Amino acid sequence: QLSSFQFIVEGGNVVRKSISPGFFLFFFCKLKTANSKLFLAFLCAALLLFSNLYLVEPLCWASDSPYRDWVDGTHELLMREHRLINVGEQVKAAPGRVAAPDLRPKVGDQRKFYAMDFSRLGTPYSTVATCRIVGEFCYIFVEDEQWQRGSVTHTDVVRLERAFDESTPGDPSRGIYELETQELGPSPDEIDLDPKIYILILDIPDNYNNFGTYIAGYFEPINQKRGVVRDPNTGVKFYSNEVEMLYIDADPLDVGSVQAKEILAHEFQHLIHWRHDPNEDLWVNEGCSDYAALFLCGYKSGTSWHVKAFEREPQTSLVYWPGGVGGSMANYGVVYLWMIYLHEHYGGVSTISSLVAHPADGINGVNAVLSASGYSQNFADVFSHWKVANFLDNVTFASGKYGYDSLDLTPTTVGKHSAFPVSDVSRNIQSWAADYIEIAGGNGISDLIIDFAGRNRAHDFDVRLIKMKGGEPVAVESMKIQKGAGTGYIAVQDFGYTVDMVILVPSWQPEARADFDEIVSYSYSARLGKEISFDAVVLPNAVHESYVDIVVQLDEDIGDNVPTITVTRLGKTLVNEQNMASISDSGSGPGYIYQLYIPYDWNPSEVKWSIYYLGRWMTGGDLGDV
Repeated sequence: QLSSFQFIVEGGNVVRKSISPGFFLFFFCKLKTANSKLFLAFLCAALLLFSNLYLVEPLCWASDSPYRDWVDGTHELLMREHRLINVGEQVKAAPGRVAAPDLRPKVGDQRKFYAMDFSRLGTPYSTVATCRIVGEFCYIFVEDEQWQRGSVTHTDVVRLERAFDESTPGDPSRGIYELETQELGPSPDEIDLDPKIYILILDIPDNYNNFGTYIAGYFEPINQKRGVVRDPNTGVKFYSNEVEMLYIDADPLDVGSVQAKEILAHEFQHLIHWRHDPNEDLWVNEGCSDYAALFLCGYKSGTSWHVKAFEREPQTSLVYWPGGVGGSMANYGVVYLWMIYLHEHYGGVSTISSLVAHPADGINGVNAVLSASGYSQNFADVFSHWKVANFLDNVTFASGKYGYDSLDLTPTTVGKHSAFPVSDVSRNIQSWAADYIEIAGGNGISDLIIDFAGRNRAHDFDVRLIKMKGGEPVAVESMKIQKGAGTGYIAVQDFGYTVDMVILVPSWQPEARADFDEIVSYSYSARLGKEISFDAVVLPNAVHESYVDIVVQLDEDIGDNVPTITVTRLGKTLVNEQNMASISDSGSGPGYIYQLYIPYDWNPSEVKWSIYYLGRWMTGGDLGDV
């Protein structure tokens, strides 16, 4: 490590350089003994340099450049594309049809391309590039400025072409083109009648300045049109290249890296998806692209980064994709997890390819594919299992439905409680997102009682409770939420004994797409209750002989939590979880009553009753002895 500088040379060009930590270690030792002031000054300078090299641009001693947080510009262009209108002009600078073989690009051909400047709200501009390689399934053009600067080399281009045409980690016998078109569906070929895909390598203009995320690539749907289109909101005109085309960044992206191949695979899925369902919801489209790049093509370098981003922000909405090019990495992580869960639990790659091909969009598309594949579960059912799987990730529990075979997840919790009572904690949540709230600290003899309330009664919440013991799952239960009230409760017996920790997992699940960007609020409380004893008796009604009174006496005040009664006759439910009415306190505890009508021709022994408190059966019997 004492070699001071490292240069990586490809094709006669220095493409990467780094400074060894040994270089600083050597000089620190020398300076510290020679001059303390000079040592301190050098130390400050070294820290600044390290913050630039390692924190902003962490070095990798392998041949590939370090993985950086990136986003693609495709989602922004797809959102804009729906409002564009044709203006009916001919574009003199735009290329014509190139179906004739003698008109197709050759190595050395120079051409002007239209591209997007994301630093100026996606305004169009033109750039000049030269064809550097003609592959079996692609033409690769490199922006002349990047080639002249040496930021893209012939070796870089060859690596990218081989990944697209020949081999991927997911299948060494198939490149990105064959793997994705054969597994997910064919790419479009209507605009230029040339089956090969144009790949333009350029420095994509964005606001990246060694911090945050940068735009690593994009698919531009305008290129699938002819002529000129205009944005009615801004008046800006956009020009089509009239070819099937993908854009890959050259700075700061290292075009010769594995990451560049991953991005190429990601963008190619967008092109395929556009052919089959150009109006697809962005979250589905981006999820399929991550699935194609990270899972199908096997570029695993991005998997950990996207998944870790989700683990840091597990409350990220599945269905809401934020506008602007600075989207969160957690958005990519959550949609990738959804696609992997569908793959592992609901039909494999055929389900994902069906999702790409189906004309229905978003949740409706998922429901249509699940139904056509013979599954009884709908989107909401799968989501409820999936959100639990994202926390548990245990394939040995509950037949594996709460786990992943190919991933290892450890999401963060948004709240932790170990002292009681926990009173009216409020949180905000977005549509189709999940919070994970940890509750521990039971004494082993008292019940844990959790109350939940949505702030708006019209909001539909789904609340799951994961019961744990010694770090292992014991059960997953659903909290019953009263329709129209938005409230619910659940109890855990002898908390701290058979169950020592629970994870409360609420989610808000609206059906209308218009609600996807909305944020709603809820609250929860938790307390340890005392062991409550019940005395129950069934008596003839003193006034009406066709009625009986079912009376319950408790040994202590239970506040607003009212016992409920269920009555059945010959297996048919007559009363379903009906709240009992309060009667005066006799001094030993509150009492509750339910008056039940019994027709004269019924056999009383056929009528069975059960009393429940906080969802737990307490006592019951039949009317045969009355």
